[in-house]
Amino acid sequence: MRATRLVFFKCLVLEYYKQNALFLLGVFLLCFGFLKSSEHIAIIQSALSSYYLLGVVFVLWLFYALKVTLFVTQSLSLPYMSFLSLVKMLPKPQRFLLWAGVQFLNLQLTFLYAIFMVAVALPQGKVISVILILGVHLFFVIIGVLFFENKLKQKVSILDKLIPDFKLFKFPIPQFLFYFKYLFVRQTALVLISKIGGVLIVSFFCWLFPTDDYDWRLFGFCGVFLGVATYNFSQQWLFYQRQYLLFDRNMPVSLIKRYGRLVLTFLLILVPEVLALAVKLPETLSYLFIAEFLFFVISFSLAIHLMFYLFPDYDQEQSLKALFWFALAIVFLILFKMPLYFLSSVLILGSWFLYKKKYYNFE
Repeated sequence: MRATRLVFFKCLVLEYYKQNALFLLGVFLLCFGFLKSSEHIAIIQSALSSYYLLGVVFVLWLFYALKVTLFVTQSLSLPYMSFLSLVKMLPKPQRFLLWAGVQFLNLQLTFLYAIFMVAVALPQGKVISVILILGVHLFFVIIGVLFFENKLKQKVSILDKLIPDFKLFKFPIPQFLFYFKYLFVRQTALVLISKIGGVLIVSFFCWLFPTDDYDWRLFGFCGVFLGVATYNFSQQWLFYQRQYLLFDRNMPVSLIKRYGRLVLTFLLILVPEVLALAVKLPETLSYLFIAEFLFFVISFSLAIHLMFYLFPDYDQEQSLKALFWFALAIVFLILFKMPLYFLSSVLILGSWFLYKKKYYNFE
């Protein structure tokens, strides 16, 4: 049993943290780089004094729990992870404990913050809040176990059953919407979690901006978060092309038109976040800043997408390392007040030259 736990730890826990290292680092910097300990305690005390605010915290944790659960269920569907299905040979109690351990270890981001909240709540006598905070995490673990067991029993997961029947895509649609049809039909959970998370990130930065003497660089960091979040969409885009559109490279379409479609694709992907920024834009920023912000996020997302062209064999570990150092370099440039429009221009021109050079050489 010890060997089995080690295998599952390496395949489903360690791999999760490796693939989400940049996301977790960003959350850490966001929470402890911009907010002081006194501000964290003030936020926690506000949540503990209002069940409504505590419910908002639980919803945020729920989205993260869905992200974790989705990662494990998708990993179980991968061909090279098929050996993990042999866990069905274990007795149910051992199997449930194994799944619970995987889910609990992957939920450490929210669980450790929950322990911090409990430490604040206990001296104040908030026993009901403590029970709710710990109970929610127990619920997340149980739900994870149920999802993983369901994934073992059948090829179609519960998440796949929740996919709605999109009537819109039953009508003829232009080619640039084909990928969105694939996303909504095959990757509905990814779209919902990513877009809701993106809107929440933008809303948080808009709320944070007037609380201190911040400048446009704060939204530069927000753009880095949103750009990194498109990494999964780039992965799906490459998979979609390889599975369904291999013939497209032989079509008589100019490279500039193909590149334009790619830009349009990322523009449509980022629509929810841009709308959230337009609604919650701080008074000290003009609406022209939205255009500059959108230009930056699209150019950064394109650069991340085209980084895959540097790894023809699709080495995920190498691409994640490159993504980490690339995003870190952009963050440092923003810190030193490199204008967003200049960064955007360099990124989009560099992406175009890379696209032009590597498009027909990338398989």
